[in-house]
Amino acid sequence: MKEVLIIRSASVQQLDLNLPSVKNRFYGYQLSVLTHEHSVKAVEKYTDVGRVYIYHYKSGFRFWQKPSDLDLCRFDALIVQTANTSGNGYLNVLLFALAIRPKKIYICNPASEITEIKKSVILLRSILIFAFKLVSIVFLLPATIALFLTAAVGVCQNRIEMSGKRPHDK
Repeated sequence: MKEVLIIRSASVQQLDLNLPSVKNRFYGYQLSVLTHEHSVKAVEKYTDVGRVYIYHYKSGFRFWQKPSDLDLCRFDALIVQTANTSGNGYLNVLLFALAIRPKKIYICNPASEITEIKKSVILLRSILIFAFKLVSIVFLLPATIALFLTAAVGVCQNRIEMSGKRPHDK
């Protein structure tokens, strides 16, 4: 039987809204949900969900913190819930989805629109964000150091002027 995994990365209330669309789009698939420990009981109320996987870590989803019970699973589809229409801000969850190695990855937004996102697009987004952060550091670090040094020199000059002495005076 084909299986779809929903990563509950948005509210449980949104899962209430998204589940009918997911069932319709993936008719005949077994539905499973991956969620944090604190919302297991809320997810177990869904009679359509066959299996609930628990993400035991308190933090957000990280690709290096994959639950061991997912190692042997091979999902036909994986759905990342997003709390916005574009899916921006969910790169960590999308990278986590790559680590699970499903056949296809989808984003499901609050309007229950389910859109496939290619694995190459996820990787490209992560590379671009990393490059942007690197460029920001390269350009901002010298400016920050220059501002710090300018401020330090100004503080020293103010202390000298307030004391009325020059450093070479005794």
